Amino acid sequence: MSVWKHQKAFFFTMLAVLMVSVAVLWFTKEATLTSINKVPVTRARVLTAQSYVHMIQGSYLERVMHFSGKRSLDALVAYTNKTQSFVNNTCVAYGIAQRGELDKSSWITRSAAGEIFINLTPDITKPETLSATGIAFGNMTVLRQQFVVNETRKIERADVHLNVITNSDPPLQIIVELWQGNCPQLSLKLDEATIVANGMGVIQRSVEFPRKITIYNDSEYYLVFRAPNVSAGSVEIFLSNQGNNYSSTDTFNLTPIDSILEEPIMENSTIDDLLLELTNLTQQDLHLQSNISLNRMLIYQTNDTGPWMVGMSAGFDFSVNATLALWENKTAQFNTSLEIEGLDDPLYMVSTGGSFTNIFTDTLGNDSTTTLTKNNQWNSTLLNALAAQRSYVPEPHGPSFLMRLTNDTMGESICCGIESMIFDGIPQPTDWANASYVDYCFWSTNDRNTCGSNKVAGIVGITNASYNYRIASYHILKYNINASEIMQG
Repeated sequence: MSVWKHQKAFFFTMLAVLMVSVAVLWFTKEATLTSINKVPVTRARVLTAQSYVHMIQGSYLERVMHFSGKRSLDALVAYTNKTQSFVNNTCVAYGIAQRGELDKSSWITRSAAGEIFINLTPDITKPETLSATGIAFGNMTVLRQQFVVNETRKIERADVHLNVITNSDPPLQIIVELWQGNCPQLSLKLDEATIVANGMGVIQRSVEFPRKITIYNDSEYYLVFRAPNVSAGSVEIFLSNQGNNYSSTDTFNLTPIDSILEEPIMENSTIDDLLLELTNLTQQDLHLQSNISLNRMLIYQTNDTGPWMVGMSAGFDFSVNATLALWENKTAQFNTSLEIEGLDDPLYMVSTGGSFTNIFTDTLGNDSTTTLTKNNQWNSTLLNALAAQRSYVPEPHGPSFLMRLTNDTMGESICCGIESMIFDGIPQPTDWANASYVDYCFWSTNDRNTCGSNKVAGIVGITNASYNYRIASYHILKYNINASEIMQG
């Protein structure tokens, strides 16, 4: 339901953009027909381009972010249910939102002595990442190097030294890609170029990045090198490196998430899809050349988002060419909030083998669990309703939504932790017979005092022969349970 609700909202946004485009076109054509000279036409064209720039800098890109970001959360939750597995890191959502792809490669970190092989232009690589170490990846056709920069600038090119051994007939094409690097898996792809090796041995090439993408101070990036159209074992690439983190894979696998899910959640719904659609429409209907590229992304939960939202921030580079006027080297930054209400909890789906789920909500009858917690209004009657209605409650010692995607039940999120009560019917773990029925305690051997570590008690009016509900003293106090309501033994 969440997916189609957001798709419908975005459809009307796109329709509004098209209507504006048609109106601007009509004005431009009218100016052409009625003007004796070209001054009104020139003015109309510049105003059209200016309006388009204002739209980009206004709410449009934020709406694109929100739509694709929400769909990526839908896809990640669906992935945990479909595969019955958690994700390794929630930053994989960047690649799903941008391109609809999930990096399933197995990256191996290695290092060896060697010479520096790469120089960036402008030269803004942090000195402390220029250690004289390197790597040789025998029989592997994909490798990556991580680096950090000390200044926010547009990256123009990278000069690289490669030692290539190949059984393939030359020339050998090697794709060089620039990726955002603050994720164990490849996530946000920023730019790419191709270099050619005409034979074996050491080659020196200048890699020109066409997008001239902005990279940011203190941010991490990957350069990825791959020879895509060769048979396994036919290429051996030796690189010396100036970074301190090197990894390779012989299982390079960027998989469309929809092919895993067997449903079109991200089809025509990624940020790249929507930006391409916008630039094509602009070219066809407004006769403006424009380029828009993502240059950074972050998905997070903090005090600003609270437990019921996921924050998403992104940066864009863009240019607009109206022939008579040019906007280039422009950047824009946007933030949006993605609601989790209505999403399935991956902790329930994976922990029960897909037999049970629970849907995120903080609604409890006519009340909000957030308000009840803030005002300390809980009692045994409301706790019973909480377990029956399967709602969620803010809990600073519990895992957040993003932590639940990775099965981080041992951690806690002061700003964004949440909890629910295991409802009647879910089998109790055989290795944790006296588990607290708070969800993150129930499916882990967490022995911190919020979970009780076998020091749990039933509650009168809730616990019965078929529902062995128990909680630790921490939650007895949190939910204001009276001493007379605590079951002994």
